[in-house]
Amino acid sequence: MENWKESKEKEDKKMNVKIIKLKNQEEVLCELVEEKDDVYVIKNPCVLLPTQQQSIAMAPWLPFAKIKELNVPKEQVLFILEVIDEIEKQYDQQFSAVFAPKSKIITPSGPLGLAK
Repeated sequence: MENWKESKEKEDKKMNVKIIKLKNQEEVLCELVEEKDDVYVIKNPCVLLPTQQQSIAMAPWLPFAKIKELNVPKEQVLFILEVIDEIEKQYDQQFSAVFAPKSKIITPSGPLGLAK
């Protein structure tokens, strides 16, 4: 069985998306950035919530906190798991660095192609 560092090395450009099960029974979906001696460094932590449309939604784990990365003490972690492909794709879409243009798109029939 390979550890998360080996799987990260295989996927250089790809986010290292994991589910961390904590001792308090919380499950956190996140990008596992680094493993240190006594902590896991995570980024973009969120929780998965079932919806009425029988799909999954993502919500921030700490919605009112200003964090870029967070250190999770190893003593608080029960285990770390790989996520299924569909959840990983959704997470990547949510958190990948895509920059929107600052200006409007101008077309011959007006802004965004809308007729005047």
